[in-house]
Amino acid sequence: VAEALSRIGGLEVDKVPVTASPHLSRYRNRMTFTLRRLRAGRVVAGLHGLDRPSHVIDVKSECILPEPEITSAWISLRDNWGTGARRLPLGGRLRLTLRNSKSGIDLLIEGGTSAWSPEALMKQVPSVSTVWHEPSDTGAIELVYGKVHEDIWVGEKLLLVGDVFLQVNRAAAQLLQEYVIATSGSPDSAVDAYCGVGYYGRQLANSGAAVVGIDVSGTALTSSCEKRSGNYRTVQGAVEEHLSNFLPVDLLILNPPRSGLESTIPLQILDAPPETIIYVSCDPATLARDLKRLGSAYALIDYEAFDLFPQTAHIETVVVLRRSENQ
Repeated sequence: VAEALSRIGGLEVDKVPVTASPHLSRYRNRMTFTLRRLRAGRVVAGLHGLDRPSHVIDVKSECILPEPEITSAWISLRDNWGTGARRLPLGGRLRLTLRNSKSGIDLLIEGGTSAWSPEALMKQVPSVSTVWHEPSDTGAIELVYGKVHEDIWVGEKLLLVGDVFLQVNRAAAQLLQEYVIATSGSPDSAVDAYCGVGYYGRQLANSGAAVVGIDVSGTALTSSCEKRSGNYRTVQGAVEEHLSNFLPVDLLILNPPRSGLESTIPLQILDAPPETIIYVSCDPATLARDLKRLGSAYALIDYEAFDLFPQTAHIETVVVLRRSENQ
């Protein structure tokens, strides 16, 4: 993180503090596996090779990252999908995602044909209670077995519809989210950009701030079961298409995907600069690039890394920026 901020962002930073994950293994509440059907009914299912991303390494119980419930469900799924994975949708390649929640295990199948019934498989795999399917021929995610699961996330009840995004490391994510809220102060107005299920926005709104949450996923925006504060509203769409309508504000929270901010967003920020920006990043390189785009308009006030992905090279970083006095 320090090297990226210095080399790409042109920022001088001291050693970056790191908040460790409470668990170094068995921490992932969600795992995605790739299944390939080969000749003569053979099947390989597991993870992509580090040096050969197109190569699928067969994985049974060897991986130390998933929570035990997911490992158990994966073993049961493998043992019962039948020769050539005949109890799964037809298709040469499938993505199988298992997610663990307080309601149980759900399975999302991406790929294959829509002409598929899950009952034969589910009779053999009772540890999976809900199945979602996104067939290649429709591209739409449908609930095909069971009911929508609920989960408790940092004290809030959420509906886990389809592929709604939540961090994979529940315990470490809570530490990160608590840090962001503690660093936010007491703004009168805020925008939560790339808000997802809206945790930050709802917390700030409950403290009295007028908050707008922006996210492209309508499913994520409607996933919360909590009563919404009158101070909190959401807008569905791309952040770059809506952000300028709500600036300036006291606080702007940015939590973009790995690719970072779309190129016009720093320009929108500079045209109507918020007083404070909290940027949550999962890629130090794109974080540094985006900070450089903001130039001297903002001063780097605080930064901390969070080890959300132990045993991997990935890390989450939070930086706090304050509007420079001469802006």
